Amino acid sequence: MGRVRVSARIKAPLEEVFKYIADGENAPDWHPSIEEAKRIMDTRLGVGSTVRYKAKVGPLELVWITRAVEFEWNKGFKDVLVGVEKGPLKSYELRGRFESLDDGTLVELELEYSLSWGPIGWIIDKLLVERRVKRHMQEGLERAKHKLEVRGS
Repeated sequence: MGRVRVSARIKAPLEEVFKYIADGENAPDWHPSIEEAKRIMDTRLGVGSTVRYKAKVGPLELVWITRAVEFEWNKGFKDVLVGVEKGPLKSYELRGRFESLDDGTLVELELEYSLSWGPIGWIIDKLLVERRVKRHMQEGLERAKHKLEVRGS
């Protein structure tokens, strides 16, 4: 199972940062792997919010659906895998935690996932996927930071 943790300090108000990052539909705007994200079943942002993602991580093309099972405005969320349409994703759990700072917001994201394909999936993850996922998540947070800080200036 892969586990990736990243964080960033963003010089923007907590409410703005939370709404931007916690809303999965914004992910293509800031996350380099995610090509498309669409809330489905007319769900609103909050517990039960369901999003379909399309992404490319190296040679892997992925399409999956997540649902928010925990959601507390301006504090955090937890999204879990509820369906896979394409790719070797077996499990997926993304947690976001947000904290107000004197000069902005601290964002921490933690992703736990596993690939199907048994032991071969584990090897592929350790050799090719996990480092790329971490790099993309950190780069994504840096992009979000830049966009949110530029907006606020």
